[in-house]
Amino acid sequence: MSVSHIVSITLMLAGVPLLIPALLPLLRRKYDRRKFLIAGAAVLHLIATVYAISFGVSMTANETETLGNLLFLLSFFVGLFAGLMLLGAVFLEPDGKIRFRNRKTPIPVPLLACVLLPVLFASVGQQFLPDINLIEYGFSLAVFLTDALLRHEAGAQIYHREADLERRQAKLLTEQIQPHFIFNVLMSIQNLCYQDADAAADCIAQFAGYLRGNMNALTAENLIPFETELSHIREYEALEHACTDQPFVLEYQLGVTDFDIPALTVQPIVENAIKHGALSRQDGSGEAILKTERIGQFIRITVSDNGNGGTALTEKQKTHQSVGLKNVENRLAVQCGGSMSVTLSETGAKVIILIPEKEASSLADNHRG
Repeated sequence: MSVSHIVSITLMLAGVPLLIPALLPLLRRKYDRRKFLIAGAAVLHLIATVYAISFGVSMTANETETLGNLLFLLSFFVGLFAGLMLLGAVFLEPDGKIRFRNRKTPIPVPLLACVLLPVLFASVGQQFLPDINLIEYGFSLAVFLTDALLRHEAGAQIYHREADLERRQAKLLTEQIQPHFIFNVLMSIQNLCYQDADAAADCIAQFAGYLRGNMNALTAENLIPFETELSHIREYEALEHACTDQPFVLEYQLGVTDFDIPALTVQPIVENAIKHGALSRQDGSGEAILKTERIGQFIRITVSDNGNGGTALTEKQKTHQSVGLKNVENRLAVQCGGSMSVTLSETGAKVIILIPEKEASSLADNHRG
């Protein structure tokens, strides 16, 4: 065996360890479509490497020319498919959509460089060292660099998502603790002090629990039990009854309570249903309904009211309400893979939250662990 063949085989074998990080997601069974394509490219490249080594050995062992040509063609076509899979990983998002179809996501130049430059440099080197196979090692390096860059991108996305979640939680706190509401509660407590000291003490305890729930939401990185959110809703309901002379009813239809949700997701929606829905009925017939049920693999939470669907709101109130609901929708999507829909009509408003039960449960278990 010549020195060039020994160097070629050594380089091909040296490229095998570079493929291991790309293969790990397959072994752990934790991968998205991009990781699957990269892992597939790594597997095919391993096969191509075996064929290439076999081709080199057959040439040195003076095997038949037909066998050598067959091994060469197998190595070439398997390697070609591996290259296509690697390019596919570059141009796809984790959910499988084309990366820049909407022209908002930039063309992934760094990823393209990771794929093309190692192979390009290996091809150039091959021109100066024609007896040494550099292409196989170059492709192994391309797989390694592409996988490393995608893992770096994923880590950066998680960091930015967490930072965005913290900003939304801080914004949520400022939205929930409204000065006029606090003023009304304190004035109601003051009036109760002159009329019924025990009722005033109860109202203070409820107000303290309401504020504590809002403060806890600012630092709540994990999902919380729905019962905790429900307790916060009841505290808000009691305070609203104490602050207004207009009667309203909040009906609870709780078919399921043993699940977890992000903090302050249902309470702001119930608050909207009472303030802008039930209390808009001047005849005292205002009603809001909080309903939970298990639908297949989902938990469905429905908050409805018999108000006017927000038609009487000012533009400022509509904007504030829209921003608040968008905040809740984004936190549901980020923290538990949930979704939210809003329906407005002249006979009231309805908000439906869907939470994947298994995903929410597993996330909650991970957070508790």
